[in-house]
Amino acid sequence: MALMRRKAGNGIKKGSVSQVNVAAKDAPIGRSSEEQIDFTIVDTWLASGSQLASSSGSSGPARARAGSDPHKMISSTISRYACRIIIDRENYDKAFLYAAGFDSVKNIFLGDGSLIDLCGATLLWRTADGLRKSPTAQELEMALDRLNAGKPQCPVNLNTLIIPKKKSSKGGGSRQPYVYLRCGHVQGKHEWGHHATSTGQQSYKCPICLAESERVIQLTMGMESSFHLDSGDLDHAFNPCGHVASLNTVR
Repeated sequence: MALMRRKAGNGIKKGSVSQVNVAAKDAPIGRSSEEQIDFTIVDTWLASGSQLASSSGSSGPARARAGSDPHKMISSTISRYACRIIIDRENYDKAFLYAAGFDSVKNIFLGDGSLIDLCGATLLWRTADGLRKSPTAQELEMALDRLNAGKPQCPVNLNTLIIPKKKSSKGGGSRQPYVYLRCGHVQGKHEWGHHATSTGQQSYKCPICLAESERVIQLTMGMESSFHLDSGDLDHAFNPCGHVASLNTVR
């Protein structure tokens, strides 16, 4: 067997890389054909069809849409969990590729905590091993009791705050804790720093860091045990619903 070196390699070649320092000028790439997505990844039969038309969007370059109607969305079978590339903005020389596994009949393996977008409804996939690690309803109630036993205080009203099990439609009174979406500080219900901007929108100034937030939301306990990935401390909350959970669950 004789080995010969090619004049030009046919493997992976280094390409040119353009750096964009302004995040607002980045070109989002995805499978959805919504206005905020600049480049849409579609199936081969859609990309090679003769019925594709180009139309310019509000946020960037032109994108392909199916049919003669420029507002008709392209339907794609590409899964958003099939492959994911994560690059740190501050350390952009390192890229991490996360690929999902497939079995012999090309069915994708779902990991514990995966989110499934089913025609607009978001489903949470839990494995049997993951459910065994999840806390029970009694353990969640005990964790909530320990959190309220610490007697957190509002820095403005100087009263004790209590995190409820369910969100109250009436606001929960002065003992209901609220979180500022911009800075994450938790306080009670008060009118300090609440004002209207020049555009007519409501703004809430945090009395601790003086950061302006567009909204403040109630903190409540998510008592559905199957949604919690572990029994960690309840020191984080979802944005923008305000349900309290552990760091691993929120992340």
